[in-house]
Amino acid sequence: MLGDPGGPAGLGPTASPRRTAAELLRRAALLAASRIPDGDRLAVSADDLGAALDELLDTRNAMTRTLLVSAPG
Repeated sequence: MLGDPGGPAGLGPTASPRRTAAELLRRAALLAASRIPDGDRLAVSADDLGAALDELLDTRNAMTRTLLVSAPG
């Protein structure tokens, strides 16, 4: 959770909440955009946010988590 002492979404104690939230929203928007027809209005759902968080925390995204923690910001 973003308010946990372990850092945002379990990314570690030095992860920036702002960068983490921005990356989470970016991924959720990409997921939402992939399911709507061209020209339709983009609407990000709770399911999109959940899927984006799962994707971000997936072990295959270790580089992204490392960059979110170490980038100045």
